[in-house]
Amino acid sequence: MEQNALKSFACQEYYRDWASFLNDFLQDCYLERAQSFDRETLYLQFAKKNFRSCIEIKFCDGYLLIFRSLRDLGSTNSQKGQLQFKEIENAKLKNVIHIENDRLLYLYFHCGVRLWLKGFGKFSNVLLQEYDNISNCWINTPSQIFRLGNKSDWDFEFNIVDIPNGKSVTENSEILISKWEESSSVAFKSFVFNQQKLEKLKKTDQRIHHLQKIKRETETRLTNLVDRRSNKEIGDLILAHAHSLKPGLSKALVTDYYTQQRIWIKLNPDLSAADNAKKYYGKAKNEVIEKEKLSETLETTRTNLEKLQNDRILLASAQHFKELKQAQIDTTAKRQDTAPYREFSMNGFTIWIGKNSKSNDELLRISSKNDLWLHAKDATGSHVIIRKKGLVYPKEIIEYAGKLAAMNSKAKTQAVVPIIYTLRKFVSKIKGGLPGQVSVQKEEILDIYLK
Repeated sequence: MEQNALKSFACQEYYRDWASFLNDFLQDCYLERAQSFDRETLYLQFAKKNFRSCIEIKFCDGYLLIFRSLRDLGSTNSQKGQLQFKEIENAKLKNVIHIENDRLLYLYFHCGVRLWLKGFGKFSNVLLQEYDNISNCWINTPSQIFRLGNKSDWDFEFNIVDIPNGKSVTENSEILISKWEESSSVAFKSFVFNQQKLEKLKKTDQRIHHLQKIKRETETRLTNLVDRRSNKEIGDLILAHAHSLKPGLSKALVTDYYTQQRIWIKLNPDLSAADNAKKYYGKAKNEVIEKEKLSETLETTRTNLEKLQNDRILLASAQHFKELKQAQIDTTAKRQDTAPYREFSMNGFTIWIGKNSKSNDELLRISSKNDLWLHAKDATGSHVIIRKKGLVYPKEIIEYAGKLAAMNSKAKTQAVVPIIYTLRKFVSKIKGGLPGQVSVQKEEILDIYLK
């Protein structure tokens, strides 16, 4: 909507009327200062005896708008801006000329320079043209440009051999300029409103996407915990068959009294039947705690997601700044993140990185036994998990994850960081140990070169 409004100012009449008005309004003035406070606004302050006025040149999505401004560039609040076009400071203005049938006007100074206002739609700019006293002609390309992003303007050719020093004449220029300022002010407010609305919608959509991801992951994990065989039931079966379980067994075929079928149960050959059952009971206890946490997370996420989706509907229907404010969506708030890891991906493999010591413990709990675990050797750092996919872990995936482990450790300043890795089933939490402390078996070492 604001695009069409802005396009209405990319016409020769706009520049003709402004050239006529400025030629009279700034007669006998000199340029005190040219200054900017952002990349899209340029202020030109003119003065003469008992008179001072500031002209604001604003770029909205590239389109050039001109306003009379109340800003005083000599005030204390204006000291932090960036000075522009220093070459023409204190230069006296000779006249202001509009190029007939074009969206160009220039301010001609007695010192022999022209400051061009080029209104070529999204490619609008302010250009400085100098006079070559040796060749006694105008240099046909700019010596300085305001909007540096428009790199093509360094090669812009004015293609104007001679321009009369007279002025364009437009009747009632004050009335015309007031109308232009009023309509351009409306267009600018519309532009700002839509920019703010789009930005809020973008951030809101990002937060919704993030919460939806948390919801999906939490639901999947909760479903897996509910559907898989209870560790408590396995512990009960071990105790029920304890009399027939010989020491040293790594697995046993037993009758499942819950389903009346024969099933295999994995055992630790170094533990007795009672201790194996105790191990499964410990896992069952952790399962209960994890289910409670996941259920809490799921409920909170669903509530926040529903509220955010309703707020987005209000935001999308907003037509005025007041309604935009009433939407009350805090797009600056930190997004809810209940996952204990940051997620990366490479060639279809998912990689988790623990956020802190407690997150590292949680990462061990939620990862699968055949996932690959990595950590910087003999250094504090994040646990890294490569999720199981296929039969093998490609070398480049291990090296990528190893680099992540190195960069998220205290050893990240070293040139070479040794990384240990093994299957998750060979990593266990140290009983009574601090958060993040683990015992590792069957580890392999990979050197990661950071420098």
